[in-house]
Amino acid sequence: MKILITADWHIKGERPICRMEEDWLESQRQTIEEIRQVFNEGQCNQIWILGDIFDTPRCSTTAVNMLIDELTAFPENSVRILCGNHDLKDHSYKNLQQCSIGTLLKTFSTIPQTLFSSRQISVSANAFGQDDETAETEIVCTHQLTFPNDAARPMPGCGLLAQDLLDKWKTSKIIFTGDYHNGYIFENDSRFVVTPGCINIQKADELNYKPFVVIWDTEKTGVDQFEVVYLNPQNENCTRDHIEYRKQKDLILSNVIETIQDSVETTLDFDSNLEKAVNKMDLAIINEYNTMKQELGNEK
Repeated sequence: MKILITADWHIKGERPICRMEEDWLESQRQTIEEIRQVFNEGQCNQIWILGDIFDTPRCSTTAVNMLIDELTAFPENSVRILCGNHDLKDHSYKNLQQCSIGTLLKTFSTIPQTLFSSRQISVSANAFGQDDETAETEIVCTHQLTFPNDAARPMPGCGLLAQDLLDKWKTSKIIFTGDYHNGYIFENDSRFVVTPGCINIQKADELNYKPFVVIWDTEKTGVDQFEVVYLNPQNENCTRDHIEYRKQKDLILSNVIETIQDSVETTLDFDSNLEKAVNKMDLAIINEYNTMKQELGNEK
């Protein structure tokens, strides 16, 4: 039996600021179509989506309908879904019926508790915040922020480590988890934590990341049971221009503030001080200052 493992689709109607394509919805659809092609070519039996299939609990109707159309194109009864924190209002499973994922689960199933291949495999799979901490199953599916090692943590104590999961579920041979966007396969003593990561780039700090999915072959053992299949990162549609633009603005604003602070003739009138400071600057800074004033006015 082969199962395609994926997570963190973060489907949404609004285009992320780091993306440039005109039709963001179509771009997301193409990635799902690519995953379905991997599913078919890999002769997979099921696809498990390990949470955060949506970016927010209530997604746009157009995006939900697109997702339903694409998931329906997979073989019947092959799509299995786990709820992530982004899928649930207030991160609470009790709010399922208020969320877009509640709509999906009226059509598609959750991850099964038992797999039948050449042998019977026990599985514990629960929505975000609903994990069975005492499960003694061979496979655990969860959705919680889990890093491969301390070096990957943005700060000490953030999230869990892969080894923490192995220590928690001592009888489990494989723990599949979502939430962390940089996928990895962690092994210790022939036990594994598999995090497939996100399927597309939606943040500037992910621009160098290569998304992938994992095909799990239940008939194999060791690391050979996992096949990593990379997806098209669509780098041509990604940009960090907004970050450079913001850096330039921050620098110009700093220059404005520094000039004001250095000015001898200051008053308690902030706008007046700005005008005096700007009059001493070159034309580029003057134009940028006027643009910033207009933007601030439009935001009010």
